[in-house]
Amino acid sequence: PTTLQYANGGNGTPQQIGNELFAHEAGIKLDPVMYKGAPPSVPDLINGLTALAVLPSSVTYPQVKGGKLRALANMSSNRSPQLPDVPTIAEAGYPGSTVLSWYGLSAPAGTPPEVIRVLATAMQQACATPEVKQRLVSAGGEEAFLGTADFSTFLAKDARNWAEVVKVIAK
Repeated sequence: PTTLQYANGGNGTPQQIGNELFAHEAGIKLDPVMYKGAPPSVPDLINGLTALAVLPSSVTYPQVKGGKLRALANMSSNRSPQLPDVPTIAEAGYPGSTVLSWYGLSAPAGTPPEVIRVLATAMQQACATPEVKQRLVSAGGEEAFLGTADFSTFLAKDARNWAEVVKVIAK
């Protein structure tokens, strides 16, 4: 099979793993073209110097809306509210290639519980403001606040999931 080149903004990133998962499931060969982060890869993708890339929506959303890039699939398990006509990767026929990228707030081990409560409350309040919600939407993201207990559970589950994913793509 033909080998395609994909933009890789960093080894071990959700973007690199997403490309590798897709290649594994699709039965195709992909060679990485290395970049120092996701944003520097976009001009080469726009100009056809790389064939494809799994990139954060914050990087691609403006380019897709501007007609410079075509979104083939959303790597999440849900369609994007900003791009509702773009199928999920599972809907496109590759259910094993779902990749969710997220951000969380962490503090050093041993941080006093009261400080954790103050930080969590401040983060929850910030995420609920119209300004933050609008900034997330304009970048192609969405807010999904988890409290400290739920976030800890999510982290443990996500770490187990990624460990399994790495085993699959390392074969």
